[in-house]
Amino acid sequence: MALLALFVLWQYLPYIYRVLIKEENALVPVYYPVLNKWQRWIRTGLKLVFNFVLVALFAWYEVKAVRTNDFYKLPNTPGLADVSGIYEVSLFKRNGVEHPYNPLDTARWQDVIFEKWSSMGVRYVNKPQQMAMFSAGSYPRVGEPYDGRLHFDWRGDLRRYHLEADGTFSKEPEWPRDVKIDWEFAGMQGRIFYYYEADTVNQVLQLMNKNRYHREEKMVLEFRRPNSKTIILKGMDDRKDSLYIVLNKSDHQHPLLNKK
Repeated sequence: MALLALFVLWQYLPYIYRVLIKEENALVPVYYPVLNKWQRWIRTGLKLVFNFVLVALFAWYEVKAVRTNDFYKLPNTPGLADVSGIYEVSLFKRNGVEHPYNPLDTARWQDVIFEKWSSMGVRYVNKPQQMAMFSAGSYPRVGEPYDGRLHFDWRGDLRRYHLEADGTFSKEPEWPRDVKIDWEFAGMQGRIFYYYEADTVNQVLQLMNKNRYHREEKMVLEFRRPNSKTIILKGMDDRKDSLYIVLNKSDHQHPLLNKK
């Protein structure tokens, strides 16, 4: 919009400079083009098309987004009730072996975040992940060497994520909506965010790594809540190791959320 405004304004810049900087009077010439019949029809048609796209169609999509709770592309699948917050890992067992707290232990979870929606973030010491990229149409594609230059490809996400070595395109599975919303971890490392589906009757969580490069990493964890501040997880992680984890909710609050 700034560039469009500059395009409209550029011819008046000398007169603006004369008035504001040199403090002189300036007479701005106004030009009205003389159009024939067909030119007027084309002008009217372009106005109708642009107003339909930029006003009517845009307004319809905005209303639809609000009605379907899809506004601003935020996650909208509710998570477990009354669990959102930061959790400290007070007990961690992998394959029956207890791992006491150690900030350098690569086998241990360091802390866990439950969001208000169906998203759980686990902080690891060392679990490398392919970082998400916003400039999906730029070079290099996943698996290609980087030559130090920025390239552009009109196929965007399709080229970056679905172009196979033989030149064909693979089709992405029909993931749940919130799996594909990756702003939580885009551009960051260290914490891995999982989308989960909760079976509250059998008390089971089905977790999937939200990173599009690592969606094969899944966990199935049983959960229990002895009290409002404790969550006990038990099950298998993405490496088929058995886990037993006790989480205790931290009293830490972000200053922006603390209204006291």
